[in-house]
Amino acid sequence: MVPQPKRPSTLTQSGEAAAGAAARYFLDLYPYALSSLSTSEFESMSGAGCVFCASVVDDVAKRARAETHEVGGTMTYSDVVAHETIPGSYLVSLSAHQQPSKTVDRNGSTVEDFPRTTVTEMTLLLHYKKGRWTVREATVESSRDA
Repeated sequence: MVPQPKRPSTLTQSGEAAAGAAARYFLDLYPYALSSLSTSEFESMSGAGCVFCASVVDDVAKRARAETHEVGGTMTYSDVVAHETIPGSYLVSLSAHQQPSKTVDRNGSTVEDFPRTTVTEMTLLLHYKKGRWTVREATVESSRDA
């Protein structure tokens, strides 16, 4: 199982460095949600109109109904760049390096295998207000094997 990510201390701060940390933490919640089938923290950072966010929550719900979950798939990041676009809103681009993973059923049998490390170029739009970060959208620009 993927361990629950540690909330960064900067999650209650604004600024470009904090936006980058918030984006990384949010994306760390993705493999955690697929592994634990818990979306509460992921949803707490998801904006109401975020299509990517809704698709992740829907995917986790489908996995729960099918009694499957992910094993592996932890992420590391590089090339994290954050820019404030308007006061309180930040555009964050980064490269997410996701480790191999597999989907297993309740008995631990492999349902689907993802044996390669992938690198995904992403852009996230985050908003900071009253001590809280919200992801308004996350877009996959490209994805390739590492």
